[in-house]
Amino acid sequence: MSSLKITGQNTSSNEIIQRIIEITNASISSEYADLINGKVIQKKINENLTYSELYNSEENFWSLLFETGYVTLAGPYNENGYMLLRLPNEEVKRLFISSSKNWFRSSIRKENLTELFNAIWTDNSGKLAELLSDYLFRTISYHDYSEEYYHAFLAGLFSASEYTIKSNMETGEGRSDILIMDTDNKRMAIFEFKIIHDLKELDSAMQKAVGQISSRRYGEEFSSYFQEIHKTAIVFFKKRAYCKKLFIKGMDFY
Repeated sequence: MSSLKITGQNTSSNEIIQRIIEITNASISSEYADLINGKVIQKKINENLTYSELYNSEENFWSLLFETGYVTLAGPYNENGYMLLRLPNEEVKRLFISSSKNWFRSSIRKENLTELFNAIWTDNSGKLAELLSDYLFRTISYHDYSEEYYHAFLAGLFSASEYTIKSNMETGEGRSDILIMDTDNKRMAIFEFKIIHDLKELDSAMQKAVGQISSRRYGEEFSSYFQEIHKTAIVFFKKRAYCKKLFIKGMDFY
């Protein structure tokens, strides 16, 4: 096997992953997710690549990652150029995760989140579920849709706003997953989410999230200051979100 050589201008290896994600707008996110989750992917590697060609095609992206050591062989070399690839170590895995988070935050900051927060403040659970699902389809999944993944997703999404965001803050008799505080308008939103791996679990998971918000009295200690307290239970199934509103400061919807 001859080694891949890139000729021309040097490329900062620390910026490669971030730049590729930005250029492709995460369109190759499924391959990124597979690698992060320890899986093997098959890609064609171009062994004669110049700097000017680096970002011209998806094939060249993987060739660049291979040449710089961000992916490595996971099987024997194939003469036609198609190779089995994997991440070489935990350090690179963390770099992939960090880069995907940075890309998501950066892309969200460029968007108008008015519609999203309108859905939150007007208790439009159907619209909120639709918008969250849209954003989920654009993210790069990792840890096989674990709690950490969804928590980072919500925190990253909401933190792009002008509001104060609290994560795992102690409230009532427990810790809610995410709090949004709009001190200017004396209103706040509380979110509790659950994860399911089968849609048959949707109803029971939603009831559990709703019950947790109610039984632990999330937001009760803020009722003397905030005029509106919006509470939402969310159930995540892969890249779908399902939402249920509870009440606005004492007005029960459940």
